[in-house]
Amino acid sequence: MCRECIKKVLEWYSFGVIVGVGFYIGLTFAVQVLKVVTDVMRQWCL
Repeated sequence: MCRECIKKVLEWYSFGVIVGVGFYIGLTFAVQVLKVVTDVMRQWCL
């Protein structure tokens, strides 16, 4: 493999990792918010 190819692969890999981490953090945050909202709703309903 040529250096340009390796460089491109590394760029795409790092981009993918960043997107993956961002998605994971967003998902975890969304789950936490959902838990809080459901707890509040339960408190209000009871």
